[in-house]
Amino acid sequence: MPPLMSSLLYSHTIIVMKTHLIIFGALLILIVTCSTLFADSHKEQSKSILERVERARKEAEPNWTLERIKDHQSGPNNTIFRWKSETNYAEISVSIYESDTAAGDQFKKLKMRSQIGTTPVEQIGEEAFKCIGSQGSGGITVRQTNSIIQISTSSLRVGEKWARIVVNEIKSLSKKN
Repeated sequence: MPPLMSSLLYSHTIIVMKTHLIIFGALLILIVTCSTLFADSHKEQSKSILERVERARKEAEPNWTLERIKDHQSGPNNTIFRWKSETNYAEISVSIYESDTAAGDQFKKLKMRSQIGTTPVEQIGEEAFKCIGSQGSGGITVRQTNSIIQISTSSLRVGEKWARIVVNEIKSLSKKN
């Protein structure tokens, strides 16, 4: 190959590589920005859900207190709230997904893996199942719009009450947005 051709080919290769590097950098910036926006959106939605649930709880369950909050336990879109009264507890995990479809897909995966109960619960959320434990304890898993709520509780009756509170607040948030 003549030296001039070799030099032109080398220059062209460098230009193409720089162009690909710029495109890759731009895509990386876009991905990081979108991830940050989703994380910020999740924090705001979780904070808003917590504030709304706390208000509703004061009216419906004045003897309960928020014991602790854990963020991002099973992923960047998950927050766990632990509420306690003198005789009962309810650990409530709220996972927020980017869409209703994504939440529905995750709910199906949980059902297929038998990670939720098999007894349907009527009139709570779009889908809900409970798992009955010993001495009235158990768990409830609910899908509502782009969220999945999982409640582990000392009393299923109390768990269903909490599920209704959380679902109602998510519904009202969805209507607001």
